[in-house]
Amino acid sequence: MSTGAPKAAVVAKTGDLGHLWRLRQSVEQIRANAHSKSDAKQILALLDELTTAMTALAAQARDLRIQMVSVQLGLAATTAYCRAKTLAFGRENGDRP
Repeated sequence: MSTGAPKAAVVAKTGDLGHLWRLRQSVEQIRANAHSKSDAKQILALLDELTTAMTALAAQARDLRIQMVSVQLGLAATTAYCRAKTLAFGRENGDRP
């Protein structure tokens, strides 16, 4: 479902935090306007890529800044994940968000 592994390897090798921030922004944009199950699936796919990249980067973290960014992104990912699950659960039961 996700193409996160190759990108995550590049992030870990180069320390490209910009890629992580772009992923986070994509998740936040979709989350802010999420109203359907397909939005939830899109968020979950981006979160999978984000988690893979964060894990690879955290494994090679050399300074506190990278660790702090990982924590911030983790919090944003958790928030988006909860929203996606809420949307998916509500839609499966015929409820409106």
